[in-house]
Amino acid sequence: MCSSDLLVFMPETTLRAVNPAFARLGDFVGFADAYPILLIGAASLADLNARLNDPVPIDRFRPNIVVSTTEPFIEDRWGEIEIGTTCVCGTKASSRCSVPTVDQIIGECTGPEPIRTLASYRRFGNGVYMGQNLTIRRTGRIALGDLVSVRNKIEAVYA
Repeated sequence: MCSSDLLVFMPETTLRAVNPAFARLGDFVGFADAYPILLIGAASLADLNARLNDPVPIDRFRPNIVVSTTEPFIEDRWGEIEIGTTCVCGTKASSRCSVPTVDQIIGECTGPEPIRTLASYRRFGNGVYMGQNLTIRRTGRIALGDLVSVRNKIEAVYA
């Protein structure tokens, strides 16, 4: 089911805790869905699009950061990451809802893709995953073209 007729407002004072099972006490989000930042590697989208009859643009997944990668889904295992003057931390892979089935330009559901295809090879337990949820360790500035430095890796978490 797709619904694109909703408008949400959250004042700057709205803070919601990030799931403490995957983040530190004191990690919060406001308007964001569940985590402050979503990162997706370009190779992950390319891998998915190679399996689709009609490729989809990255905006279907609404990432905050897209990183030029050569290995699909490598971002699932990124722990601490420095980008620009910011330091972020990978917490868990991003479980996907039906929003990627909505064309972001026209605001309409276009059918079960790309989630159906993604589910055929990226289903773990009850979820379908694409991208890595991040929490912020050090605020700073991120700009187009900044170097991305993976400081450590983690076991991929699909929960």
